[in-house]
Amino acid sequence: MDVRWDAVARGDPFGINRKNDRDGAAPAQAGPLDVEVWLFGRLMAAGWQNPLALNLPAGNTLRDLFRALAAHLDAESLARLVSPEGELLRTCRVFVDGLQADGLATPVRSAGVAARIEIIVLTAAEGG
Repeated sequence: MDVRWDAVARGDPFGINRKNDRDGAAPAQAGPLDVEVWLFGRLMAAGWQNPLALNLPAGNTLRDLFRALAAHLDAESLARLVSPEGELLRTCRVFVDGLQADGLATPVRSAGVAARIEIIVLTAAEGG
């Protein structure tokens, strides 16, 4: 089940009022893709300024986005997101246009506006 984390706070946990969904609203783009990366949680302590605007080639996945993001994060911050094997850590949640990503193979697409990527690192107290 896809439950938008921001929708829960806004009172729409099941996306009844959602204007886009993964299957139809964001067709693949032929040209470059503008992406806004927003970091939350423990990553904000690293002095991050939200949002970071990136321009990626079409057809990228979150794995490609994280490779590009590595140029903007220090090693400690990156280690809070991705394991040495290159997989998302369990304490890292990634949302693409408000929907939780299934993993780093999730495609990053846009419907004519910048895709919004939200990354949060949960601490034990935040994770429940």
